[in-house]
Amino acid sequence: MPALLAVVLGLGLGRFCGGHIGALSYLRLRGELLILPLFVLQAFLRGRALGSWGTLGGAMAVWVAVSLTLVVCLFFNLRVRGTFVLVMGLVMNLAVVLANNGMPVSTSSSEPVSLLETGFYAVAGPWTLGGLAGDVMPVELGWATLMMSAGDVLLMVGVCTTIIGAMLATDTPRSCH
Repeated sequence: MPALLAVVLGLGLGRFCGGHIGALSYLRLRGELLILPLFVLQAFLRGRALGSWGTLGGAMAVWVAVSLTLVVCLFFNLRVRGTFVLVMGLVMNLAVVLANNGMPVSTSSSEPVSLLETGFYAVAGPWTLGGLAGDVMPVELGWATLMMSAGDVLLMVGVCTTIIGAMLATDTPRSCH
């Protein structure tokens, strides 16, 4: 959900600032055929998918491998506006997940009970390492409450910045405008 929200927000802000959606077709990323599927796979694994795997350790290892591959792919694209922030968000989430064998989630929401069943999340408490980097920020969307981490916020900012930067790029062909 946060990724979709970031894309919609980026497109809206890019258009509001005078950018053109057609300019996105000129955005060139190294490994671009891997990046979007890796983001989707990472979100899928973070959601309900881990709980359906036989062993949590294997599922978590796959999530970590996907996340590290995504960091490497984005590292080769640091020239593109917003990718540095994306990398920092991914690294922050990776660090807190590895330190706690799962994403620490605040128990102040009613969601954590169902989230814990996924196998990706762990209850945040005084024993949590880097707890402030876990999913401890509730974001009310009206119809739902999302628990977000500081890394998720950086990921959203990075996605928005990349989209807006591409939409406002001055080196796109005139036919795009």
